[in-house]
Amino acid sequence: MLIVIYFDTMKLTQREAEILDFLLEKSATAAGISAALEIKKSNLSRYLKKLASYNLVEIKKERRLRVMSLDPFMISGFVSARSNFPFLKLADILVGRSPYLLSFIWNKKQLVLSDIDLPPVTSKRLLKKLRSIGLIYMSKRGRYELRKEAYPVAEFCLRILTYFLIRNAYPEIGSPIIFQPSLDSARGLEAVYSTEKESKSKKYWSTAFSAFDRYGIHLISAGKFYYTNIKPGIADVVVHTLALSKDERNISYVSALMLKTSFNPKKLLRKRQLFGLGEDFINDLIKFVEAKGRFRPAGFPSWKEVEGVANG
Repeated sequence: MLIVIYFDTMKLTQREAEILDFLLEKSATAAGISAALEIKKSNLSRYLKKLASYNLVEIKKERRLRVMSLDPFMISGFVSARSNFPFLKLADILVGRSPYLLSFIWNKKQLVLSDIDLPPVTSKRLLKKLRSIGLIYMSKRGRYELRKEAYPVAEFCLRILTYFLIRNAYPEIGSPIIFQPSLDSARGLEAVYSTEKESKSKKYWSTAFSAFDRYGIHLISAGKFYYTNIKPGIADVVVHTLALSKDERNISYVSALMLKTSFNPKKLLRKRQLFGLGEDFINDLIKFVEAKGRFRPAGFPSWKEVEGVANG
């Protein structure tokens, strides 16, 4: 069984999202928020610390007071996104798994319950909520679709989640020059970062080209380093490499990796996050490796090239 562990997953409570809605209108002190929302100061302090760690709330000191304000990126993005839903609140779309589900639906546009990799009871509850506020509808029994008017709302959720992942990664691996998220799951965003800084972070792991050497495949470094927010196995390294580009060169690299490590290619089909590669492409890759190049789809390298990479 393949287990994928997500790190730095943004997950807000109803109360925390209500604070964001309050700050959407104006900046405020902790005392002002506490009085307006009737939140105990001890609880509010914990909420604000979490929201600040997510880079959603900015805390500035003005004279002797600490003033809280919403990140300008969120304000401008949400005001624009909700133009078709003037009564929509941040608490409607950012609590729990809702933003991940909306990002997932935005990628697929329509789905059935079995497409969602959450417990059925959780999926049904979230879908019911999103239907009640008019963001999705049931086009026919069992099939859910994102309303076209709601595309900007779902895209806003994706931008907030990716912004969160990039900002959180910055202290450990520097500013990414490439950031590639996967939208194949409603649980969280798996991501690949490309940077110019080598990191020894405990929260981000080497992947793609940066991970090949430890499997005995020596590639010429291009001066970039690749990381991911999950602890990758071979299947993850394969997919992350192809997520950057699925040209002949990269296909030859991952085929050599699968060949040299005696990796069971069918494990790729158990990987949920395919970064838009699609099952047809993965099946072609599996057949190519298992047939040692005798089956060669269009755009794939020669098997001689694969063996050249594997043998160094």
